[in-house]
Amino acid sequence: MSSVHSAPDNWAHVEQAPPDAILGVAAAFNKETRPDKVNLSIGAYRDETGKPVVLRCVRKAEAIMMEKHPGHEYLPIGGLESFNAGARVMAFGKDGESYDHKNIATVQALSGTGSLRLAGVFLQRWYYAPGTKESGVAPTIYLPTPTWGNHTNVFRDAGLTVKNYRYFDSATGGVNIEGLLEDVRAAPEGSVFLFHACAHNPTGADPEREDWERIRQACVEKKHAVVFDSAYQGFASGDPERDASTASLRQEPSSHNVAVPVVRQEPRHVRRACGCIPRAV
Repeated sequence: MSSVHSAPDNWAHVEQAPPDAILGVAAAFNKETRPDKVNLSIGAYRDETGKPVVLRCVRKAEAIMMEKHPGHEYLPIGGLESFNAGARVMAFGKDGESYDHKNIATVQALSGTGSLRLAGVFLQRWYYAPGTKESGVAPTIYLPTPTWGNHTNVFRDAGLTVKNYRYFDSATGGVNIEGLLEDVRAAPEGSVFLFHACAHNPTGADPEREDWERIRQACVEKKHAVVFDSAYQGFASGDPERDASTASLRQEPSSHNVAVPVVRQEPRHVRRACGCIPRAV
């Protein structure tokens, strides 16, 4: 038995959300009948038939997991510790190399977007720029121009003030490093800056190793907090270690320059993405 109810007045103001731009492209691809179509909506390796490519190492890992029969028990609130431990090594190196892992707080989250949201809420609730704690002013996070399409919405909806800094130089196809550094130094002391750890989305342009050091020094001087969105570690150079060290993730931060890398683990394709936030203090 079913009945139709009209929306009560307290729900009548809810507006239809606009179509998602990325998923809209995927929907258009599915509707397209031409045989030579190409789906450019989601960054995933695909074979000649358009199906996601599953790496051999992922298949091997899946087989090992099945042999271990991990079960389906509830996880602790912080997530699967073995996953968290691997994420710490992925972001910061082995215990004792650059960090004492006892000083890294790590939580597992649902996908990269979920990790970013959790990081945003954590910053909104607990982080204050110098002199703003009593006033209750929300932190300001600076995002590169351009950046991944969801960054602005995720951090804005988490309660942060969102601004941008210069990043891409369309004339050279690289990073506008001087403009970036000017904006880092011009931002109020103790602001939050988000950097793509490697394989910048959507431009693919990354700072050179020596430029990363200049960025790090500028953030230390202004006592900024730093968030690294590490979505493609290992896919930029082919070496996860090199990608992490290039982005200064392995550099010991000062007491003010706290690194909060958001590590996205995407073992097969984005449908199975997991997220993790290891925060070094």
